[in-house]
Order: sequence, then C-alpha cells, then structure tokens
Amino acid sequence: MEDSLKRNYQRCSSVRKGLGDAGGALDTEVEHQMTRITKLICADLNSILDFLKKMYKYDLEDHYGRYRFICSQLKS
Repeated sequence: MEDSLKRNYQRCSSVRKGLGDAGGALDTEVEHQMTRITKLICADLNSILDFLKKMYKYDLEDHYGRYRFICSQLKS
C-alpha cells in the first residue's frame, strides 16, 4: 500500500507540473487524469488508516480527518 501511495503521489506531482504549459488552463483530459490518480491515492491512504485502526495501534482521525474529508469530496 505504501509503495502504491508513493508511486501515485509521484504520478500526481508529475501531471501537475504540466498544468502551466497551457497558460494555466486545466483541460478535461488532465482533469480526468488528476481525478483518477487522486482517487487511487485516497483509496491507498484510507486502506492504510483503516488497517491501523483495526489493529488498534493508532487512532489517526485527529491527524487525517481533513484528508479523509477531501477524499470523500471526490466520491460525490
């Protein structure tokens, strides 16, 4: 999960670098690609946090509640 999370974050960063090439315009294809990659990141992050919670090792809601909220906005 962690490797997947890192890999998708790098992909997202790479795609974001190309956004300024079109005068700052976010075309539909890039927007869809960013959304798809971000959903993968959110899925990995939620899986990691859920695993830790199930193991009763950490309750990370205080630290990651914001990111869970952001990810939940992608689903709607």
